[in-house]
Amino acid sequence: MKKIFVACAIVMAAMTLTSCGDTEKCYIVTTEVAGATTQVYWWGTKNNLDVYVDNAKKAAELLGGKVSYRQAVKSKSDCTGAVVDVD
Repeated sequence: MKKIFVACAIVMAAMTLTSCGDTEKCYIVTTEVAGATTQVYWWGTKNNLDVYVDNAKKAAELLGGKVSYRQAVKSKSDCTGAVVDVD
C-alpha cells in the first residue's frame, strides 16, 4: 500500500514540475541595437517566450544587438503588445 502512495506522489510531483512552462504570464522583452533600446510587453507561456526571444536574438545579432527579458506583473489586457517608454 505504501508503494502505491509513493508512486502516486512521484507522478503528481512530475506532473507539477512539467507544467511550469505552460502558465501564461506577462514579460518585458528588451532589445538593444545600435544604441537604441526598445522594450515590449509580451504575453504568453515561458515555452513560447523562449521561441520568441530566440528568433529576436537571431535578428538582433545580425545588427550587433542583444535581447533580454524579465517577468512583469500585469494582466493580459494591460500586457499584450504595449511598447514601454525608454529614455
